[in-house]
Amino acid sequence: MDYGINDLSALREMIVKKKYLERTVEEKIRQRDSLTDTLLDLGRIYDKQQEDVIDLEKLSFSNIYYTVLGQKKKMLEKEKREVLEAKLRYDACFEEREVLREEIGSYSDELRALSGCEERYEELLVEKRALIAKSDPVLAKEITELFEKAEQLEREEKELSEAMEACETVLRISEEVCQCFSEAKYYAKLDIVSGDRDDTYRKYRWLDRAESLVVSLGIHMGRLRCELCDVKVEWDTKVDISSLTAFTDVWFDNVFTDIAVKKKVYKAADDAERVLRDIKSVKQRLESMYSRVSSELIRTDATVKMIITKAEI
Repeated sequence: MDYGINDLSALREMIVKKKYLERTVEEKIRQRDSLTDTLLDLGRIYDKQQEDVIDLEKLSFSNIYYTVLGQKKKMLEKEKREVLEAKLRYDACFEEREVLREEIGSYSDELRALSGCEERYEELLVEKRALIAKSDPVLAKEITELFEKAEQLEREEKELSEAMEACETVLRISEEVCQCFSEAKYYAKLDIVSGDRDDTYRKYRWLDRAESLVVSLGIHMGRLRCELCDVKVEWDTKVDISSLTAFTDVWFDNVFTDIAVKKKVYKAADDAERVLRDIKSVKQRLESMYSRVSSELIRTDATVKMIITKAEI
């Protein structure tokens, strides 16, 4: 069917139905896949129960064992009952999955019938907006202002998305740094108590790993600061990440240097935790801003489309 400008409302309803069907099909597919996994498990249980019955009916250790005890008939009845129960569970699950398969097929047919409605709706909106521009300058100006607002919100959403991506990277590296210092703290304390060279080695192995990560952390923090400037978010971390390095100058293995290194490790671990808390705080602010901008963009887009759809020309 070839839809025209007067069919915008009908197309809008079709789009709503299409999105509902897409969500429904997605959920039905998830349920179907879950039932398929369950069927595999039930099939294995059913096969195992059948094997138990066969073992009791033929000459086997189980047969001889229960025959000697005088319980063969009782055990055979029990195993056959369990086979029947397993088969019933399998069949019920199979039937439920088949119902889902039919529903998915039916919904998919409906979706195919609605194919292209969104694209046609967008095309007609452009056509009708052009007609409004000629017939109603006041309304056209309102629509233009809404489009400009939407474009601005899209730019903000993109910049926030980039900032959140940079923040996620810094957060991941910060968590790894904290983990390294946590391990180093443990071995720094153990090194003083035990004096074991293996503990010394493990301590410095974690410190070396931490220092390598701190270099990467500094680079990505620089990128994050740039992204935060773009979205006008201030981030004044009070921790100098250079304090998280400078352990390699102390490699003499005696109790005094062990104590000195332990103090440095504990301070660096505390600083790393503060950096991590700062990053998490920034992430929460960015997520809040992104949610607000995204919601506003959705509302603005819906408003302008509704105005064009309902406009009389």
